[in-house]
Amino acid sequence: MKVTQRLLVIFFLLFFLFLVGLGLYSRMGNAQLQKIQQNEVQSHQVSFEKILTLNRQAIFVLAKDYSYWDELVSAIKNEDVEWAAFNIDSGIKTYEADAAWVFNMDFKRVYSVNRFSDERLKDLPLTKEQVTQIFNGQSLVHFYLETPAGYLEVQGATVHPSNDSDRKTRAQGYFFVGKLWNNEYLKILSQLADCDVSVVPAQDAVKFLGRKDAFVIQVDDWGRSPLLAIVAAVDSVAIEHFHARSKVLLKLFVVYSALQMLCLLYFLRKFLRKI
Repeated sequence: MKVTQRLLVIFFLLFFLFLVGLGLYSRMGNAQLQKIQQNEVQSHQVSFEKILTLNRQAIFVLAKDYSYWDELVSAIKNEDVEWAAFNIDSGIKTYEADAAWVFNMDFKRVYSVNRFSDERLKDLPLTKEQVTQIFNGQSLVHFYLETPAGYLEVQGATVHPSNDSDRKTRAQGYFFVGKLWNNEYLKILSQLADCDVSVVPAQDAVKFLGRKDAFVIQVDDWGRSPLLAIVAAVDSVAIEHFHARSKVLLKLFVVYSALQMLCLLYFLRKFLRKI
């Protein structure tokens, strides 16, 4: 093999190695970016679940504390709407709930209120048989419902006298407290969790399961059937900075390598002319 041919082979070999190095660098950068993104999404999910638990605690306390109360038992028995309006309206305001419902044991509505004055939330879309199933073997329940006004998070409790905080006596009625997952609440959750929170029907959750920049929490209805999916898209500043820095480093690497190749090609041509 002539010297010229050998030099050309060396040049193309070096060029090939440059391409391989460029590919490896890009692959390693993408792998590191994905790892950072995965950790960021997991961290946001943990924080978001804590926020949900804290928010849920407020309606849980309201439902639990108000539902063992002699006066509520009496209000249900006498259908005392005036007492209910005075006490329950202030309760949902204090505990930042959106709605409350009081029913007797026949699941006849005694009183309901919601802070939107929305007629669509006047009743719960449940039957007496369904309520009996929900409270089967338990006195405090938590579930989600789809209503004409939107998805509703519900905390329910059986009603008992004041001296029965353990709820061992026969129930005197039902007390429900609700939080509506409307745009206002989703905006608050997005701000608290530092991500873009939305809800979609359970059957649409599969569209988001493959996203690397988001996490999905599936939620069941009262019958433990999938109802909705909470989708939270994470827009991380750290990921953006890493991605931008990687782009800059990649450009510098390409420019530096290209200059090396051009210098090598220049001296190679100069050498070949002398042969």
